[in-house]
Amino acid sequence: MRNLAIIYILLIFTNCKMHKNEQVIIDVYSNEIKSKLSTEIAREFEYISLETNNNSIIGQVDKVHVNDSNLFILDRRNAKALFVFDLSGNYKHKLNSHGKGPGEFLNPQDFSIDKDSGDIFLLDFGNKILKYNSKGEFEREIRLGKSMRQVTNILIYENKIFAYANRLSEEYKYTLCSYSMEGTLLESFYPYEEVSEGIFNMASPLYVKNDSLHFFNIYDREIQVLTENGFKTKQIFDFGVNFLPSGMLGYLAGNIDGATDYAIFGKECVEGANYSYLTIIDKNVFKHCIYSKKDNRSYLINKIVNDSDFFRYPEYYHEGYFYSVIEPQWVINNKEKYNGMIEKLHLAIDDNPILLKHKLDLR
Repeated sequence: MRNLAIIYILLIFTNCKMHKNEQVIIDVYSNEIKSKLSTEIAREFEYISLETNNNSIIGQVDKVHVNDSNLFILDRRNAKALFVFDLSGNYKHKLNSHGKGPGEFLNPQDFSIDKDSGDIFLLDFGNKILKYNSKGEFEREIRLGKSMRQVTNILIYENKIFAYANRLSEEYKYTLCSYSMEGTLLESFYPYEEVSEGIFNMASPLYVKNDSLHFFNIYDREIQVLTENGFKTKQIFDFGVNFLPSGMLGYLAGNIDGATDYAIFGKECVEGANYSYLTIIDKNVFKHCIYSKKDNRSYLINKIVNDSDFFRYPEYYHEGYFYSVIEPQWVINNKEKYNGMIEKLHLAIDDNPILLKHKLDLR
C-alpha cells in the first residue's frame, strides 16, 4: 500500500499527466526558463526570400500555408490579396480581384487549401467563400447559411467546410459549424450559455494533424480532435489560477482593468510531430511555450536570444518543418544587432518578408 501511495503522489506531480480517455494535461508553469539561444531551440535553419516585384508586394503577413507545391501568404489589410509562391519563394500569381461581382471579394478573412485537389477556398467578409482551382482560376461562390454571425476562419476537411466565428451574440451562439460544399449547415458545435460580445482572435484555431481535424478551444484551454462522436479532448493546458477568467476572455478588445494580472494565449498554436508551440502573454509579457511530446514536458521560455540564426514564433507546420515569418524592416531597424544577418540575406527595407523554415529541437 505504501508503494502504491508513492506512485500516486508521483503521478500527481508529473509535469504532463495522462488524463482519462488519453487526455494529456500540460502544466504550463512547471518548467520556466529565463532565456535560450535560438540554436538551442531549433536546427536546420533555411531562409526563403519571397520574390519582390510590382505584383507581389506584401504589406503584412496574416496567414501562412505550405503544401507540397506552393507557399501561400494572405495579406488581409494592405494588399487584400492571397499570394502564391513556389517552394523556393518565386512569385507565381495572386488572388486580388476586388469588388462585389462574381469572383471578386472585398475583405479577405481567411483561406483553406483542399489537400487532394489543391483547390483554393477564400473567405470574404459576410460569410462568402470563393472557390478557385489550383491555378487560381475562379470557379464558383459559396454562401454559408445564416447560422453564424461572422466567420473568421475556415478549413476544408473531408469534403466539408468547417467555419469558426470569434464573435458571438444571443442570436448566433455557436463558435464552430460544419457546412456542405454548397453552404448548407450540417452541424453546430460549442454553444455558450454566457455569450460574449467581445472578440478573441486566433491565427488558425482549426488544423489537420495525422488526417484528423483539430480545434484549439481557447475558452476551455484545450486542443480537441473530431471523432465520430463529436470533438474529444486531446490536450489540456493547465495554467492553475493564472489564466484569464472566462467571463473576461471575450472582452480583451476593451482592455479590461485587471486583464494584465493574468495569462492568456497569444495568436499562435502550431502542432508538429514531436513538439507543439504556443505563444503566451503572461501578465502582459510575451513568452514561448514549447511542449515536447518526446519527454512529455512543457517549457515556458521568457526570452529567446538570436545568435547565429534567427528564431521567430512558428506560424505553420508541414512535413517535419515549422515556418516562421521574418520582416526585413524589423531586422534592419535593429541593424547593430543583426548586421550579419542583413548581409547574409542581402536584405533591403522594402523587401518582402522572409520565411524561416526550421525544425524545433529544444536542448
